[in-house]
Amino acid sequence: MLKDALIIMGKELKNIFRDKRTIFSTIILPVVLFPVMFGIIGLITKANEEAKAKAEYTVYIESTLSQPDELTKVIDEIHKVGNFGIVNDGINEKAIESNSTAVGLKIGKNGDIFVATVIYNSVKEKSTYAAQKIREALMNLNSELVSAELLSRGINPEELNFVQVNDMVVGVSAENGNVEEAKAKGQFTQILAVLVPYFLLIYIFAGSMGLGIDTTAGEKERGSLSILLVNQVSRTSIALGKMLYLMLMSVLTSVLNLVGLVIGLYLEMSFLGEANMPFSIEIGAAGYVLLFITVILLALLSSGIITLIGSLARSVKEATGYITPIYMIVLLFGISTMQSEGSKAFYYYAAPFINIIFGMKDIFMGTFSVANFLTMFIVNSALVVLFVYLTAKIFNSEKVLEVTTE
Repeated sequence: MLKDALIIMGKELKNIFRDKRTIFSTIILPVVLFPVMFGIIGLITKANEEAKAKAEYTVYIESTLSQPDELTKVIDEIHKVGNFGIVNDGINEKAIESNSTAVGLKIGKNGDIFVATVIYNSVKEKSTYAAQKIREALMNLNSELVSAELLSRGINPEELNFVQVNDMVVGVSAENGNVEEAKAKGQFTQILAVLVPYFLLIYIFAGSMGLGIDTTAGEKERGSLSILLVNQVSRTSIALGKMLYLMLMSVLTSVLNLVGLVIGLYLEMSFLGEANMPFSIEIGAAGYVLLFITVILLALLSSGIITLIGSLARSVKEATGYITPIYMIVLLFGISTMQSEGSKAFYYYAAPFINIIFGMKDIFMGTFSVANFLTMFIVNSALVVLFVYLTAKIFNSEKVLEVTTE
């Protein structure tokens, strides 16, 4: 039976790789798309940040300070944090609202304490950035005034530091104990733990949809399935062969998308100035094996559902109608668990698709549990066997394989 199934799988693979457009969309596009997309995002973000930093801003100041040197101190601190031009004749709220590079500052005193109000347009990025820099300048002024007051009383400000905090990162290695490198590795791993399960879930299922519907309901409509059924091959082998073909294509496209995603994220972070960002994750050889097993299970599960529904449906339109709600549920699973960490309650690992997401997160985050992984493996394997059995049963039913005439 397996030999015949592999022959059917080979036939399907030959058919798909005869089409140059399919080769491009399946193999070339996934590797190119994410690096280009995230690279462009990184470049645009970097350009926006540089544009905000280089822009010339106008600060409208309304001051009730009685001492001229006090306002001079405020203005000097503002000049230190950016390219700010000062207009010291009141607040022009209309100009602040319409001009993205304009902010306002009301400054006065309550006793010995400076009281400041920053006015800006929160809708405009540059106005928000300028307001942030103004607040930074005021906090710098506060630090200087505190230090000056302490020194006037004969107190060294550094002697008032009673807490010293040092970082030591565990879970990741770094050359010569470099904390910044370890932090970067941890940050990169966290990003992958959030995005990789989500994208794999979506791309494997979405990638299986088109191919799975075409090789089942699509072949019914074209009449090629009936020709295949008259061959001296068991229908169970045909069902298994189509599922193996779909699984193989799902894994291929998902791995290529994953490679493109990792490269794209690395490019984006590099453009954003993350010089210490490593192009590696520390999950070990066992982690990669477990991750590969999890991806295979996800591909089998997705292929099993789609092949079953595609075989049950009597037309492409009907199959699409059946599968789309399931795809929306899978999409919801992916979105709702993106920010969740692994090692959830035991019952999470008994829920299809959700258990695969948390299984991947456990591998990335170092929270792997043998019991949880075995639960996930057994549940999904049992479902795959069930889908194969039901699909084979459908293939052996002449009535169910009838084509809808519309």
